[in-house]
Amino acid sequence: MSLIIKLYSATYKLFKDHSRLIQPFLLLFFIQVATLIVLYFAPRLPLRKVFGPIILTFWGPRYGNSFLHYPYSFLLLPKLFQVGSLALSVIVGALTSGIAIVMIAGIHNKKRIDLFSATRVAISKYMYLFIIVVLWVVALHYTAKFFNWGALQASGFLLKFLPFKLRIFILRNGIITWSLALMNFILTVVIHSLLIYAIPVLIFEKQKLWKSILKSLSFFKERWVTTLVFVALPMLLYVPFSILLQKPNFLITKFFPEFVAYTILLGVIVNYLIIDPLITVSAALFYLSHRKEK
Repeated sequence: MSLIIKLYSATYKLFKDHSRLIQPFLLLFFIQVATLIVLYFAPRLPLRKVFGPIILTFWGPRYGNSFLHYPYSFLLLPKLFQVGSLALSVIVGALTSGIAIVMIAGIHNKKRIDLFSATRVAISKYMYLFIIVVLWVVALHYTAKFFNWGALQASGFLLKFLPFKLRIFILRNGIITWSLALMNFILTVVIHSLLIYAIPVLIFEKQKLWKSILKSLSFFKERWVTTLVFVALPMLLYVPFSILLQKPNFLITKFFPEFVAYTILLGVIVNYLIIDPLITVSAALFYLSHRKEK
């Protein structure tokens, strides 16, 4: 654990000494906030003319018409933002991650690289950056989909052999749901950790795409415990938001409809100004320290 603390301390010091390093993360953050604002006003005119037909197409007239009216629009907001945020994380996040790693490379080599210079370098490697992020999203999606299907099939089968009272206790307390949520979190951490060094290798070592991915897998294999821990700890910060946003109806009835949007906004702040910078920079510094050892 002392190694993790040192790594986080080094990350904090790097941001403190080189404040411009936060710029690519701020860029993605403001784009995410702009997306939230657009989706917040999507059910209202004039944006309703654009988003209304889309919502009606995907959710049908029965639910779509409800989602276009207050306060039911806030039931749909978390789902809409999840889709939009994921798309932005792939399209824009691939670039901003590359920019951040280029800036760290410049700092490491004692060269002053501003946001624009780093952006030019990252754009030249954008296709590789994009593919790495897409591979992560696809791997996570299909692995989680297969795992959830298998887990539900297995739990349904095993429940038949349990005593009736125990079966009712498990179902009433949502033990299967909570267990699946925990396993999905672990799965997310593992998949993220497997490819977390691909972009640092791509930038620092100037390697080709597949060599960067293979080297990331190899580096993770050698230091999997440390990697899993420094990735998992920050990600735990987002778990409460993930749980709350799965139940927008609870937030609406317990507080007020707009509370859903405030929860999403706070989650964006935590995710893109704390979790993402901490994990991205920590991974880069950890990889660089390994290069020094060699």
